[in-house]
Amino acid sequence: MVNSASFFEYGTVNLVCHDNKSRQIALDLCMPCYLLQYLMPILLDGGLIDNYKLKNPIASWMPALSSDVLKENANQSYVNDLNKAITHHVYGILHLFAEVASVMKNPNDLVPMLPLGIYVTFRYRIGMDKFIDMMEKLKEYELYGAPEFRGALVRATAETVD
Repeated sequence: MVNSASFFEYGTVNLVCHDNKSRQIALDLCMPCYLLQYLMPILLDGGLIDNYKLKNPIASWMPALSSDVLKENANQSYVNDLNKAITHHVYGILHLFAEVASVMKNPNDLVPMLPLGIYVTFRYRIGMDKFIDMMEKLKEYELYGAPEFRGALVRATAETVD
């Protein structure tokens, strides 16, 4: 039985448990914070989120820029330089926050201060019927990452949810 799937570099969907009698499932999820914030209304519409925390070790999702999203005068070497600079600065910020987290009582208090690409983990509980409804609604969300997340949900729960 396949009960886990991944998307992006560190995104994961793990089916923790399912109960056919009560028709409930629990999933451990890891995704970039921006994606969770975007999908939060649909996730909370039918389920519960708990045990929300930073992924350990701290990691961030960073999309690479391409010349097709920049103005026409941007050549590929400039795009490459931008991607290197962004990566360098984001990893510098993550290193700083990892040091700060090591001296904090609750490192999860850093979540609002971190870049939106930072990975967070949490447990998601939902009834199977609501899960099926939520999966249908997810088809309407087109933000980068939403289809990848939906695909991981499908793969992780394919043999469980009817």
